Amino acid sequence: MGQFQWRSLVGCLLAGALACSGDAPAKTAEASAPIAPDKYLEKQKAFSDSVIRSVVPADRIAKEIKHTVGPQRMKDSINALASDSTGNCFARGRAVDPYLSGAVNFWVYMSVVGADKISVYKSQWSSAAGRAVDDCFTLAAEKWKLPATIAPPGPYLVQLIFKQIPPKL
Repeated sequence: MGQFQWRSLVGCLLAGALACSGDAPAKTAEASAPIAPDKYLEKQKAFSDSVIRSVVPADRIAKEIKHTVGPQRMKDSINALASDSTGNCFARGRAVDPYLSGAVNFWVYMSVVGADKISVYKSQWSSAAGRAVDDCFTLAAEKWKLPATIAPPGPYLVQLIFKQIPPKL
């Protein structure tokens, strides 16, 4: 290190030390004060709402990847499969984060005999627990079947929104 670099480093360290040595009390007591459960629930609900509002609409994603948004019957069918009580992936995510919310875009390829492939294309979640939900959906979707009568052959995009807030405490 050159002499100028050492002086700069020492100057920064001294400036930092002087800034931290003031007589003002730290505001850690306020920051670490417990929050009432109903206030916490309000904050989590507001955050969940902001995540849902920021989700890119399915039609815009479908247009970017040159797919068609799946018809309502397809969306309803995938929603039923995703909500299946034997492997409800969203419930598993909520076991980790009770305030989990988000959106999952499923890529569906329909052939003349039905859905050839269904997989998670893109998702957006309010916490890291959403990654576990995506992994669960990816495994579950390998077994999902849709009849050919749902849509003509081709690639589709289906977006599902997941939002549940626990009851008020």
